[in-house]
Amino acid sequence: MRKAFFPGVFVLCSLPAFSQKKIDSLHALLRTPLHDTMRLKVQVRLGELHARRFPDSTIYYSRAVLAAPDAPAFYRYKVQAANALGMGHYFKSEYPPAAAAFAQMHLLAEKDRDRKQMAIALNNEGNIYIETGEHGRALERYRRSLVIREALKDSLEIAMAYNNIGFVYKDIGDYEKAATNFLVAMKTYERMNRSGGVAMSLNNIGIVFFRKKDYTQALEYYLRALALHEKNGNRDGLGISLIAAAAAYTEQGRYDDALPMLERARVIYEDAKDARQLATVSKTIGDVLLRRSETAKAVPYLETSLSIDQRIGNRRALPSSYLTLASALVRLGSYPKARPLIDSATALVTASSNNQDRKTLYEVEAEYHQGIGEYARALTFAQEYNKQKDALLNEANVKSLNDLKVKYETEKKEAAIALLTKDNDIKALAIRNQKLELAQQLYELTQNKLALSEADLILARNELQLEGQQRTILKQQLDSTQRVRNIRELERQTQLQALEIHNRQLQLDRRTALLGLLGAVVLLGSALAWSFYRRRRLAHEARLQAAILREQELATKAILEAEEAERQRIAKDLHDGVGQMMSAARMNLSAFAHRAGFTDADTERDFGNIISLVDDSCREVRHVSHNMMPNALLKNSLAAAIREFIGKLDHKALEVHLYTEGLDERLDANVETVLYRVIQESVNNVIKHSGATTLDISVVREPGEISATIEDNGRGFVPSADGEGMGLRNMRTRVGYLKGTVDFDSRPGEGTLVAIHVPL
Repeated sequence: MRKAFFPGVFVLCSLPAFSQKKIDSLHALLRTPLHDTMRLKVQVRLGELHARRFPDSTIYYSRAVLAAPDAPAFYRYKVQAANALGMGHYFKSEYPPAAAAFAQMHLLAEKDRDRKQMAIALNNEGNIYIETGEHGRALERYRRSLVIREALKDSLEIAMAYNNIGFVYKDIGDYEKAATNFLVAMKTYERMNRSGGVAMSLNNIGIVFFRKKDYTQALEYYLRALALHEKNGNRDGLGISLIAAAAAYTEQGRYDDALPMLERARVIYEDAKDARQLATVSKTIGDVLLRRSETAKAVPYLETSLSIDQRIGNRRALPSSYLTLASALVRLGSYPKARPLIDSATALVTASSNNQDRKTLYEVEAEYHQGIGEYARALTFAQEYNKQKDALLNEANVKSLNDLKVKYETEKKEAAIALLTKDNDIKALAIRNQKLELAQQLYELTQNKLALSEADLILARNELQLEGQQRTILKQQLDSTQRVRNIRELERQTQLQALEIHNRQLQLDRRTALLGLLGAVVLLGSALAWSFYRRRRLAHEARLQAAILREQELATKAILEAEEAERQRIAKDLHDGVGQMMSAARMNLSAFAHRAGFTDADTERDFGNIISLVDDSCREVRHVSHNMMPNALLKNSLAAAIREFIGKLDHKALEVHLYTEGLDERLDANVETVLYRVIQESVNNVIKHSGATTLDISVVREPGEISATIEDNGRGFVPSADGEGMGLRNMRTRVGYLKGTVDFDSRPGEGTLVAIHVPL
């Protein structure tokens, strides 16, 4: 596609670099109990991580998210899932379902009121229509996306929208409008100081000149873009510009300039592990070498391209890869090698009905049959080739007419917009006249207000005269007011006497309250003393409890160390004592057989059975002693001990996968011993009880902790209501000594997961 599926900071960081470790950790997280929102988030991330290399997985996880309930809290993740679903279908070249997924993304973003995601959905749907040649629909989606982005004032995405619109005009042959849109995008990037965007726009302008067969101008823009990509260290953009410049050199016949650029692009895509682009570059190098008639040199590149397309399942490119390599082999006279390639291409072309590939198939068939001397069949295929070429020419004419139709409809819409703009100007003049009329009316209203103001002044003058009269009346009332004041003074003195009596009462109340406060302080002091005594007593009890716990830990440690010491002693006794005696008995029996010289066949067979029993006993003693005291744990690390133990299992009956990380340095001896015994007990339980065919063991050391998981696909079990068995309790006891935890997750028919976590 012309544009990454995610904008801004998500520019295919939402198609992040493939990381198997990251995917494994997400799968492990998905197997744990998760909140609904967290589960959707993990599934969306898995879908994005798989998109390029495993699009089927992307489709699976995205559909799982889209099947979630229609709740506002889930809209955000559903929008991301619909986007990833569209990408998954796109990378499988399944364009109709990809377009449907992006349309669904637009609806979900609209429900979530996320206008930015709505613009992205419209843009991506337009990208799909570019691939299917539906330029009218692509242009309509791009323009709707541009309207939203301009409303959001997102300059970066506005520039990208202009680039995409330019691509539509470029594809339909309106090169002037294509270049105009590309230039608008470039100017926007320059204002934002986005040199990467400037380089992309330069590359797009170069494509316009390439389509016009002005290869000199095209090359000038390609090389300017190439210089910017090199300056920025943008290796992906650098690869695109190198391929484009090489194409211009090839059309000019400058193969010696084209090939070094293609080789640089090949190295870039090898480092990036971009298989799809690497296949394209290898095929392009092969094509250039075929043009130079260096067929033998072209074959390895064409073989590489075919191998990659087969590996990634690129069904669109496979017919061309088969046929190009077959044509080269025919030129070299390697007809037996060419025939299977032609047959494979025939099957794919028949299934896809791609007329361009069909034309190439007829051409290569004609070359092949001419080379092996079957001229009649060669003539038949040559005639079919010419018919197909004429049909493609007619298709090209129809496409050209359709492109002209799109161009005409676009220009008609633009003319309508211009006419609408004129109508808007006329309406603007009418509105201006209306505003002038309103201003005139406002002026008249202002004059009326002035007249009213003069009337208000006359009324104010009359009010002042009334106030003078009121002052005279108030002076007469003043004498009577003085009398009232004298009466109130007598009342105030009476109130002062009452207040003095009230103050004396308050003093008595204050003394009473002070005595109560002193009593409360005494009670509070007593309570604090009791609290202090109780706190000290609790602290003493806590110290005593901690001491008891330390003694219990030391006792547990001593028991485990004694158990390991006893195991080692028994193992040594078995190995050095019983084992040596059994070996000596075996030697004596062999010597006795040599001296006896049996003549009776039955006796000799019975004696042989005895020897076999002694051999089996020796091996059993050795096996028991090694299990009780593994040499790998004594000599090497925990990982080596586990690997040695697993190496002795029957891998035909049980397929075991072991993953360790961070165990290069030795752990504490007790930690290694406990973990080894617990893993050994778990594996023995799987072998004895589960009936499993696959067993996954993971031991990972991280800062401050170590985790281990043992997971099988066996029959599982239901935990007993009476409690766990002796083996499971022993495992909990051992891990509990290390202050760790052991969790068992099992259901009938769904296998068993043992998860161990130990802090370091």
